[in-house]
Amino acid sequence: MVTLLKLALRNIGRNRRRSFFSSLALALGFALLLVMAAFIEGEMENAIQTNIRLLTGHVQIRASTYDEDKTSLKWEELVNDPEALTAQVKTLPEVKDATPRLFASGIIVSKDQSLGVRVMGIDPLAEANEPYRSGMLSGSFLTPDDREGVLIGKALADKLNLQAGDRVTLSVNTSNGDIDEQRFIVRGIFSTQTYAFDSSTVLLPLAKAQAITRTEKHASVIFILLNESRQTEKVMTALSNLPYQVVDWNEMNEIVLQMEEMSNAYMSLFYLIVLAITASVITNTLIMAVFERTREIGIRM
Repeated sequence: MVTLLKLALRNIGRNRRRSFFSSLALALGFALLLVMAAFIEGEMENAIQTNIRLLTGHVQIRASTYDEDKTSLKWEELVNDPEALTAQVKTLPEVKDATPRLFASGIIVSKDQSLGVRVMGIDPLAEANEPYRSGMLSGSFLTPDDREGVLIGKALADKLNLQAGDRVTLSVNTSNGDIDEQRFIVRGIFSTQTYAFDSSTVLLPLAKAQAITRTEKHASVIFILLNESRQTEKVMTALSNLPYQVVDWNEMNEIVLQMEEMSNAYMSLFYLIVLAITASVITNTLIMAVFERTREIGIRM
């Protein structure tokens, strides 16, 4: 064993330049694998966490017939008395915050420009709305009793050339199928660093959103944030007796999770390619070492 070890060390030192570049190739190959794996995992984790903070929460309570793609305001697809239900949810120790939210489709008009938007009624005091509060770029945040103010994302403001203090017209679908149109003041402009969200979302105080859509004392969902994602199953079990549908973040972020699985599959292929190149470098080094010392090896045998 000692003899073989000495022979191996002599092989390494026999051609130091070749040994150096072979070692460098191995190190670069493994470093590339680690960097790519960390990058992909970080991007996917960031996408999931962004969706949880802005759109889905860890858990949502909503009507069993509610379809988030349709943004329906039918009474049977809304949560009744959301304030009482929110207070009940907040008693769970795993819950960081719970808040009702109301969604509606609408059109925002500024001068001769108009764009389709998603109107979201929020409780301005809720901790869950911190991403919008901390992302304020100009103007001021909403207050619960504000009846004339809206917040818009920076991307939407850029499209319509709007600034804080400007006036816009907002047309919104109502629960009875009509369209209500009112003038609002842009109280402020926010950025969540997510273009798709910032370019299509208008925030209203929940009370005003309920009034304009004729959905008083109702909400689309109860948005729930937990202290830790791993507590989701425990909270789901605690809320299973409610007369509503309880959905977790895995189900609501199914597309993102599928993308993560696809990325992992592509990365596995990439790993094999890098490992094959690395193996070829090792094999080439061994073959060269054997050819150079064939006579010496033959004598040993």
